[in-house]
Amino acid sequence: RIKGFVARGGKHQGDLVHTLSLGHGYASIVVMGDMLIAAPQDIDTIYMWDITKLTKHTGKKKDVIGGKIDTSDMYFSDDDSGFEKSVGEEPHHKIKLNYVIFKMEKLYIKTASSSSSSSSSSSSSSSSSSSSSSSSSSSSSSRQYPLITGEFTRLVVAPKKDYSLYMVDVNNIQNLGDVIAIGHNASINKLVTSSSHPDTILTTAYDGYCRVYKLGNPLPYATLRATSEVNVSGCAVAMMNGHMFVFTGSSKSELMCWDITNRKCIYLMGAGNICIEELVFHQASQTLIVVGEGLSVDRLGYEHDMTKARTAAGKKVRWPRLALLDPSYFGHAWHSSSHCIVYYRFMFGANPEVLPNSEEAHLYGSDDGDDDDDDDDDSDNDDSDDDDNMMGGLPGVPGGCRQQ
Repeated sequence: RIKGFVARGGKHQGDLVHTLSLGHGYASIVVMGDMLIAAPQDIDTIYMWDITKLTKHTGKKKDVIGGKIDTSDMYFSDDDSGFEKSVGEEPHHKIKLNYVIFKMEKLYIKTASSSSSSSSSSSSSSSSSSSSSSSSSSSSSSRQYPLITGEFTRLVVAPKKDYSLYMVDVNNIQNLGDVIAIGHNASINKLVTSSSHPDTILTTAYDGYCRVYKLGNPLPYATLRATSEVNVSGCAVAMMNGHMFVFTGSSKSELMCWDITNRKCIYLMGAGNICIEELVFHQASQTLIVVGEGLSVDRLGYEHDMTKARTAAGKKVRWPRLALLDPSYFGHAWHSSSHCIVYYRFMFGANPEVLPNSEEAHLYGSDDGDDDDDDDDDSDNDDSDDDDNMMGGLPGVPGGCRQQ
């Protein structure tokens, strides 16, 4: 399903407004004009909804859209009070494609103005005008969805099982356009475009690299080895003091900051041992937002496969066996024992001694350590130190960073 919420609205901020039925687990989503477009990753069809015609939730207790989901066979069936049960509104339009979209994003390249096209059509002969108008009327009658207008009507698309990028006109989305980027040797799993950098496209792929492209050149402007594994799971572009930087994240909690001008990694940043899923940079507040899942946390919030390690100060902490770095690497042993969203604020004169309140990030709590067969006499005291050393947290400098 796709959920729509009130982003800004005083007391109504965060209220649920829309529920749309997707029918598939994963999909790329973009908004073009008044249309919301979703491309499921496994089928050669895209779904469209006219945002102005969507049904709204009323806020009443039994309010559902598109029918009610049966939760009897779900793992929380004993207590499903926190689960919104709408099946969701069906797509207003379904368009069959000649390919399967794996990822897509809006391109912030302005399309040609309608005035130029109208002036060119008025200068044509009467015979050609009549034929073009008849073909235009026939094509418009056969259209499967309304004409999408506005400044931006182009998409960058990564088809399934294709290592290249294509530019596609949303009003002719059934067909792939021109190739605009090449260079990966595995499927592209992330696409990033930005209105502040309209000529720049960021990609990550299952080959372990993040690539930066400039429109007009199909070869990478920069190629970044962003992980020791094969899956780069997120990337974001940022502008700081007139310089372009790129952030990359991986499922091994490798969060890096790259100087694109010099093609170098300048910081490896503490990410609390989370499997990074998404990165977003908020330009106005110079804030990097990281979304991730706990490295050793299951879907119910319980930790597994933990061991004991020592910090730089010699204190014992509980630490994931799968962690890429030891707890003394950044000086402050920060481990997130839950799925979380982390904010990194960049500023002049930041004080690295001021760390977030550990209790703010303490969602599920730590184990008591009674599954450990350690015979040390001071094991109880060691466990009491765990929370102080492991829980970093939310906005600020969680775990700090280390210059490369």
